[in-house]
Amino acid sequence: KPVVDLKIIIVTMNPLLALYVLIGIAALPKTSWMISPIAHQCDYKKCLGSHYVKETREPVSPIEVTRATAIVDSYPDEVEIGMIKRQRYTSYCYDGTSMDPNTGCKQSTVTMLPSISTAREWVYDGLCKTGKECPPDGDCTGSDAKICLTVDETVPIGPQELKWVGTRYMVFPKHSCVTSWACDNIRTKVETFIGIKDTKPTLMYTTKEGEQIAITKELYSRGTKTMDGYTHYLLDSPVQPKAELMNVSCFSASKDKTFCSLDDYDEVHDATFHIDDTFTGYFRNLRIRVQGSVLTVDKGKIASISPAPTQTATHSQSILLELQKSASIESITEAVSSMMVIQLQNLYNDHVLATKVHKIGSILSKVVAELSKINPESLGEVIGRNVATNWLNPKVFELCPCHKMPYTKTSNCYNGYVYKSGVYTKVRNWTECKNIDEANLKPFSLVDNQTMLDKIIYPLPPRTAASDSNAWIELQRIRLENLNPHYDTPGGSSSPSVFGSFADPKETIVSYLKSIFLFGSAIAFWTTFLLSRTRRT
Repeated sequence: KPVVDLKIIIVTMNPLLALYVLIGIAALPKTSWMISPIAHQCDYKKCLGSHYVKETREPVSPIEVTRATAIVDSYPDEVEIGMIKRQRYTSYCYDGTSMDPNTGCKQSTVTMLPSISTAREWVYDGLCKTGKECPPDGDCTGSDAKICLTVDETVPIGPQELKWVGTRYMVFPKHSCVTSWACDNIRTKVETFIGIKDTKPTLMYTTKEGEQIAITKELYSRGTKTMDGYTHYLLDSPVQPKAELMNVSCFSASKDKTFCSLDDYDEVHDATFHIDDTFTGYFRNLRIRVQGSVLTVDKGKIASISPAPTQTATHSQSILLELQKSASIESITEAVSSMMVIQLQNLYNDHVLATKVHKIGSILSKVVAELSKINPESLGEVIGRNVATNWLNPKVFELCPCHKMPYTKTSNCYNGYVYKSGVYTKVRNWTECKNIDEANLKPFSLVDNQTMLDKIIYPLPPRTAASDSNAWIELQRIRLENLNPHYDTPGGSSSPSVFGSFADPKETIVSYLKSIFLFGSAIAFWTTFLLSRTRRT
């Protein structure tokens, strides 16, 4: 059929005749060439309501992250100490029979420590000097018994345990001495931490019994006695901490819940710590002082907090005081339960996030599909291929190969074509062509790129509990040996006696028999003497 342009016919006709023609056309029944080619399945005469697309609400972060700097005061992570214990037992006796008021024994067990400087010299040389020992029934009688009254250090490495404690040695009519020594001078290394002494943070270590010993100048010069009877002392004078400026990342959910991690500290690269109201935190042998302000969340809004120099960090002090104590099973169970709740909460949040992502992906798929029905090349742009879509029905389409039109970066026109509405078309009006100044191009971001936190916090090697520390292995060995003491006595091992504190019942019996014999002899002598005088008179 020839194409008829009604506008040309109407313009060339008489105006009155044209009016009649238009009225006639309107009265004619609608034929197929007058009907829209789009098959609408919607009734646009029954539309209801007025709607708008609701924008998604940006979630409020419960945590704020601040990149800051901090002064890190680094103390030695371990120090070398000495532990010395020196004792002496003496039993100085005189046997002048029961008639002599000087008969008896003076027994004592005393601690006889050398000076700390001497102990330090000894431990470097592997020494622990003591004096000569006198066993029961030995040669320390008469004038030689004075060894109990003097102190000598002729034995370079003495025994590690006392012997013959409670033993007496009686020799008529002499003085006698029983004495023994025990000396330990151990050298070991202990791990350090920062604790509280006199309300001030101080470098410390923990003994096997749980005592916290401050590493101070006094420990170096005078030492300190612990509950196990040993005196601890430093081998080297305490050093001042080394200060460094480091980068930290601080995470804050509220003013009292701010935690930071060191970003580039090589020695402890995964140190995490809580900061108090003075912006000070502690990690093992480190003191960290965060500089500047930190962002936090206060009542759903972002707030900036600064250190409070006038306040005392009582919260950190209470934490430091408790750090080296053992946890109960109940406390560990509570911590595990809290971790389980956090894990389950994360699983739930991950599921919610996955559901949202799935929904967004479904919407984007539908949007891209519908857009490709309008612009056949749009799907190819999305998937990165030079193809166009040819939809066969609402669900099925063909992919048709395309030749990518080259373009220049300095204009929207190229080789007689102009880029318009997403496609290249023939230029009909050259005023549509525009020059592009690359030097003045400015990026326009639809979505701000947020920096992701990708640091992995690896677990640090756990520290051994103080009671199981290698530092106390030598001390434990000595204690185990002391559980089965052996005494070098002529009669073998010493055991309790019904005759008091004498080493051997035979010794006691002999002593009493001697006294009775001498007392009887004296009576017989005086009786005979008196009788002889009586007879003479």
